[in-house]
Amino acid sequence: MEWLVFPPDLLLILLGGSLIGFLLGLLGGGGSLLAVPMLLHMGGITSPHMAIGTSTMAVALNAYLNAFTHARHGNVVWHPALIFSAIGGVAASGGASIGLLTPGPWLMIAFGLLTLSVGGWMWGRKPPTRDEQIKVSDTKTFLAGAGVGGLAGFFGIGGGFMVVPALLWATGMDVRKVMGTSLVGVGTLGMGAALTYALAGEVQWVVAGILLLSGFFGGRIGHKLGEYLHGKNKALLQKLFAVFIILVGAWMTISHLMQA
Repeated sequence: MEWLVFPPDLLLILLGGSLIGFLLGLLGGGGSLLAVPMLLHMGGITSPHMAIGTSTMAVALNAYLNAFTHARHGNVVWHPALIFSAIGGVAASGGASIGLLTPGPWLMIAFGLLTLSVGGWMWGRKPPTRDEQIKVSDTKTFLAGAGVGGLAGFFGIGGGFMVVPALLWATGMDVRKVMGTSLVGVGTLGMGAALTYALAGEVQWVVAGILLLSGFFGGRIGHKLGEYLHGKNKALLQKLFAVFIILVGAWMTISHLMQA
């Protein structure tokens, strides 16, 4: 009955859930990168599979909640969101089958290098000056969903922080709209994996519920800060997200090179 055990480190899980929701509300991704190590090292969960299943369920549901908040403020563009989510969910399962055949440390090194490249692209990308000049490409959105979904499944790590750069490339939308739209994809990609783990009994539902509740409040704060920063400087959020994923990519590359 491990899936119903009340966590001993409740305060740490509440703080971790708030941070995960905050990142989703502010940046549209990044929560899953913190959730698994947080649960393993501070949340009292010892099984990696249980940590992955629990965090994925919480992050996916948090993403949907934050997408609802963004939608109320007009930051979700549904047409590309649905195209991206539909193809991404299919591609993720195919990518996972290939990823299982690849040695773990080298898989993570490749993932870290990819993340560094994406972060560098985002840092140098010039944001659009007017939303009304944007023309969303269905073809690019389809390719972005297939690519990110496949990579998320292949590398076995959420993929949320890859969705924002992919949608920026595919749609050219204002970064705040991309961050809101990306949450639909983050939720859909994560939910597919989360349900698989749940059916295998690898979700600690009490912990997932705590993460979801605290993440909701953290997400509201992140959303309000994002709106404020976007109003001050439209390029600032894009730079902030670029720095975040560059740091994640550097950490993943260096830590797994030391293990290889």
